[in-house]
Amino acid sequence: MKIIYDEKICVKCLACVTESEFGGVTFERGRIFFDETCPEDWENIFAICPVAAIKSNVTLHPVGTSATDCQSKVVAAIKKSATEVTDNVSKFSD
Repeated sequence: MKIIYDEKICVKCLACVTESEFGGVTFERGRIFFDETCPEDWENIFAICPVAAIKSNVTLHPVGTSATDCQSKVVAAIKKSATEVTDNVSKFSD
């Protein structure tokens, strides 16, 4: 993931800095800096920007879904696959 930051439209409200929990967004010497290696909730950081000055070059979650929604779908898919595997093993074991 690469963060795309448009400094020209940024109003320096610092909402992104406040939302950052692990130092991924910092404000130093009047400028905002990003460290993409930090385990931030980047979707929330992008969404909190009132002028959309922060974006990503990739879609982290489908539009209209949250990280929790995506995680729930992944867990459900894994459970379904595990059940299918177990059922198939049982058929061949009998």
